[in-house]
Amino acid sequence: MMQASESVDWILSLAGLHHEADKLALFHEMARVLKVKAQVVLADASEGSLTARFLDEWVGRYNPQGHTGEYFTENTIAELEASGLSVNSIFEKKYHWVSNLKMKPLNIVKTYSVSRWPH
Repeated sequence: MMQASESVDWILSLAGLHHEADKLALFHEMARVLKVKAQVVLADASEGSLTARFLDEWVGRYNPQGHTGEYFTENTIAELEASGLSVNSIFEKKYHWVSNLKMKPLNIVKTYSVSRWPH
């Protein structure tokens, strides 16, 4: 069932967007279903980060389905804005990634806070 236009107050995505290859189409759909002044919070790994590398290399090796992510890039802000969303803030959370192999250096998860404003 398709979501009605301008019917959603909030969208939250935590570590799921890297599974979507066509983010621009997804961002356009978010803009379509959001009410004016509604909020979106998107959190995921950035391209080239150690988290992305861990997911694609380690998880990809041991997951029978593999793992290849489409992570946030330097184009993410432009894609959000091209879809009609306004970027309110960008927050980077730094933390240490611990696996059964060893302590890895600092990782970053980027979080975008965006909203839909009238055109």
